[in-house]
Amino acid sequence: MDASAASTALAAVASTAVFEGVALFVAVGDPCPSYADQSQDATEMLRDWRRMFPAAKAFQMKALVLGSASAAITAWGLRDSNTQAAAAFGIAVAANVATVGYTVGSIEPLNNRMLPLGAVEKRETEEGIRGMLQQWSKMHGLRTVLGAVALGASLYGTHTLLTSK
Repeated sequence: MDASAASTALAAVASTAVFEGVALFVAVGDPCPSYADQSQDATEMLRDWRRMFPAAKAFQMKALVLGSASAAITAWGLRDSNTQAAAAFGIAVAANVATVGYTVGSIEPLNNRMLPLGAVEKRETEEGIRGMLQQWSKMHGLRTVLGAVALGASLYGTHTLLTSK
């Protein structure tokens, strides 16, 4: 086993796990409430989302870039010696690229509509705000699934690498 491949594989797993951990926390944990909860004020939920979003975005994007780069380097390095592990890391890269594409193409426009302070509150009703937050939550759920695919592929690739003879 190549020590540099093991190192980059573990970096891919660690950074992808960080991305997925943040995604899961945002999806099910505080400070994000359940956007479908009709008992909560939509404007307050939007404020909560605005408090959470910038830090989570910055943190996740760094983890996503590191995970993608590590997985790509590992896949490339293993392409001749361990094709099964290389393919798994290739799947991780593809899932990460899909996450970026989906984020930029679908989620970012909604983020940009919700971020400006006061603008959304002036142009949207309580139901409109709640609808935007629910749409964001569903979109984030797909990002979380893509992250899980990348993490699973990275774990499988690392397992295959570390158990090969």
